[in-house]
Amino acid sequence: MREPRPFGKHELYVEEDVLFSVPHGDIQGAELKLYTEAAMELIGQYGYCLILSDNHDLGSITADARRLSAQWSVGKPVLGMGLYNAGLAARSLLTIVLKALNLILRPSIPFAFFATEREARDWVAGLRRRCRTQYGKIAEPHSGDSLELSS
Repeated sequence: MREPRPFGKHELYVEEDVLFSVPHGDIQGAELKLYTEAAMELIGQYGYCLILSDNHDLGSITADARRLSAQWSVGKPVLGMGLYNAGLAARSLLTIVLKALNLILRPSIPFAFFATEREARDWVAGLRRRCRTQYGKIAEPHSGDSLELSS
């Protein structure tokens, strides 16, 4: 079940243990704070979170949002980020931001880019399967080991 959460001008949903976002334009610090609050909700419920993001309309990520992301991410059990629909500019921006973030994080957060939502969801489902023994409260996907596509 997809439950909307506030994220400024962007879209943000909780789908069991997955935080699903669709950014529209630039991400500001205040918006990222809303995002981290939703992530903390999942971490509180499941002991971890997984991230999916449709980046077809991503602008930039402001310096204050990048700083907040780096500060928040330390020690948080984010199992991975499946990113899709990212054009060249979005893919470049996200790669730089996430690689810089992973320089300071231990353990680092795995991330991968995909052409389709299905590929990203399958990858995230695989992360969940591999991490079942590492984290306590692992949610079962809707059906089998594959997450449902959004509508």
